[in-house]
Amino acid sequence: MNTTAKQKEYKTIGDVAKILSLEQHVVRFWTSTFALYVKPLRKAGNRRYYSKNDINVLIFIKEQLYSRGMSIKGVQLLLSEKKHKYQDNKLERDPNSILFVDHNKRVDKIIDNINNIVFAIDNFLNKH
Repeated sequence: MNTTAKQKEYKTIGDVAKILSLEQHVVRFWTSTFALYVKPLRKAGNRRYYSKNDINVLIFIKEQLYSRGMSIKGVQLLLSEKKHKYQDNKLERDPNSILFVDHNKRVDKIIDNINNIVFAIDNFLNKH
Protein backbone atom coordinates (compact mmCIF):
# COMPACT_ATOMS: atom_id res chain seq x y z
CA MET A 1 0.00 0.00 0.00
CA ASN A 2 1.43 3.39 -0.92
CA THR A 3 1.79 6.26 1.54
CA THR A 4 -1.10 8.29 0.11
CA ALA A 5 -3.57 5.40 0.40
CA LYS A 6 -2.37 4.68 3.93
CA GLN A 7 -2.80 8.32 4.94
CA LYS A 8 -6.42 8.27 3.74
CA GLU A 9 -7.17 5.49 6.23
CA TYR A 10 -6.46 7.89 9.08
CA LYS A 11 -8.24 11.12 9.95
CA THR A 12 -6.95 14.20 11.72
CA ILE A 13 -8.56 15.41 14.91
CA GLY A 14 -10.33 18.13 12.89
CA ASP A 15 -11.84 15.52 10.57
CA VAL A 16 -12.92 13.37 13.52
CA ALA A 17 -14.50 16.37 15.27
CA LYS A 18 -16.54 17.07 12.12
CA ILE A 19 -17.61 13.44 11.78
CA LEU A 20 -18.79 13.40 15.41
CA SER A 21 -20.22 16.96 15.35
CA LEU A 22 -18.05 17.83 18.34
CA GLU A 23 -15.41 20.39 19.16
CA GLN A 24 -11.78 19.29 18.84
CA HIS A 25 -11.14 19.79 22.56
CA VAL A 26 -13.88 17.23 23.33
CA VAL A 27 -12.24 14.66 21.02
CA ARG A 28 -8.88 15.43 22.63
CA PHE A 29 -10.39 14.99 26.13
CA TRP A 30 -12.07 11.70 25.21
CA THR A 31 -8.82 10.49 23.62
CA SER A 32 -7.01 10.99 26.93
CA THR A 33 -9.91 9.80 29.10
CA PHE A 34 -10.43 6.61 27.07
CA ALA A 35 -6.75 6.08 26.21
CA LEU A 36 -7.01 2.30 26.56
CA TYR A 37 -9.50 2.17 23.68
CA VAL A 38 -8.73 5.22 21.52
CA LYS A 39 -5.12 5.16 20.42
CA PRO A 40 -4.45 7.54 17.55
CA LEU A 41 -1.11 7.46 15.80
CA ARG A 42 1.13 10.37 16.65
CA LYS A 43 3.31 11.82 13.96
CA ALA A 44 5.42 14.92 13.34
CA GLY A 45 4.47 17.80 15.58
CA ASN A 46 2.63 15.36 17.87
CA ARG A 47 -0.40 15.43 15.55
CA ARG A 48 -3.02 12.75 16.15
CA TYR A 49 -4.23 10.50 13.34
CA TYR A 50 -7.33 8.41 14.09
CA SER A 51 -8.06 5.01 12.54
CA LYS A 52 -11.55 3.82 11.57
CA ASN A 53 -11.71 1.80 14.77
CA ASP A 54 -10.73 4.83 16.87
CA ILE A 55 -13.58 6.74 15.24
CA ASN A 56 -16.01 3.87 15.83
CA VAL A 57 -15.06 3.74 19.50
CA LEU A 58 -15.54 7.52 19.76
CA ILE A 59 -18.99 7.17 18.13
CA PHE A 60 -19.81 4.48 20.69
CA ILE A 61 -18.61 6.74 23.52
CA LYS A 62 -20.64 9.68 22.23
CA GLU A 63 -23.77 7.53 21.97
CA GLN A 64 -23.35 6.25 25.53
CA LEU A 65 -22.70 9.71 26.98
CA TYR A 66 -25.14 11.82 25.00
CA SER A 67 -27.97 9.48 23.99
CA ARG A 68 -28.01 7.03 26.89
CA GLY A 69 -26.96 9.55 29.56
CA MET A 70 -24.17 7.42 30.98
CA SER A 71 -21.36 8.96 33.01
CA ILE A 72 -17.76 8.87 31.82
CA LYS A 73 -17.00 6.36 34.57
CA GLY A 74 -19.94 4.22 33.40
CA VAL A 75 -18.67 4.20 29.82
CA GLN A 76 -15.17 3.34 31.04
CA LEU A 77 -16.60 0.39 32.98
CA LEU A 78 -18.65 -0.71 29.97
CA LEU A 79 -15.60 -0.60 27.72
CA SER A 80 -13.55 -2.42 30.36
CA GLU A 81 -16.15 -5.21 30.57
CA LYS A 82 -16.15 -5.55 26.80
CA LYS A 83 -12.36 -5.68 26.75
CA HIS A 84 -12.24 -8.44 29.36
CA LYS A 85 -15.12 -10.34 27.77
CA TYR A 86 -13.36 -10.34 24.42
CA GLN A 87 -9.78 -10.57 25.66
CA ASP A 88 -8.96 -13.30 23.13
CA ASN A 89 -10.32 -11.17 20.28
CA LYS A 90 -8.67 -7.91 21.26
CA LEU A 91 -10.22 -4.81 19.75
CA GLU A 92 -8.80 -4.50 16.29
CA ARG A 93 -8.28 -1.27 14.42
CA ASP A 94 -11.03 -1.85 11.87
CA PRO A 95 -14.68 -0.86 11.43
CA ASN A 96 -15.83 -4.35 12.39
CA SER A 97 -14.49 -4.13 15.94
CA ILE A 98 -16.64 -5.75 18.60
CA LEU A 99 -17.74 -2.33 19.87
CA PHE A 100 -19.09 -1.30 16.51
CA VAL A 101 -20.84 -4.61 15.88
CA ASP A 102 -22.41 -4.62 19.36
CA HIS A 103 -23.53 -1.03 18.87
CA ASN A 104 -25.31 -1.89 15.62
CA LYS A 105 -27.04 -4.88 17.22
CA ARG A 106 -28.30 -2.66 20.04
CA VAL A 107 -29.57 -0.04 17.60
CA ASP A 108 -31.41 -2.73 15.62
CA LYS A 109 -32.99 -4.03 18.83
CA ILE A 110 -34.12 -0.51 19.81
CA ILE A 111 -35.65 0.03 16.37
CA ASP A 112 -37.52 -3.29 16.67
CA ASN A 113 -38.85 -2.26 20.08
CA ILE A 114 -40.00 1.10 18.74
CA ASN A 115 -41.74 -0.57 15.79
CA ASN A 116 -43.54 -2.93 18.21
CA ILE A 117 -44.71 0.01 20.31
CA VAL A 118 -45.96 1.89 17.24
CA PHE A 119 -47.81 -1.23 16.08
CA ALA A 120 -49.43 -1.65 19.50
CA ILE A 121 -50.51 2.01 19.58
CA ASP A 122 -51.96 1.75 16.06
CA ASN A 123 -53.93 -1.35 17.05
CA PHE A 124 -55.23 0.36 20.17
CA LEU A 125 -56.29 3.50 18.30
CA ASN A 126 -57.99 1.52 15.54
CA LYS A 127 -60.07 -0.42 18.10
CA HIS A 128 -61.27 2.72 19.89
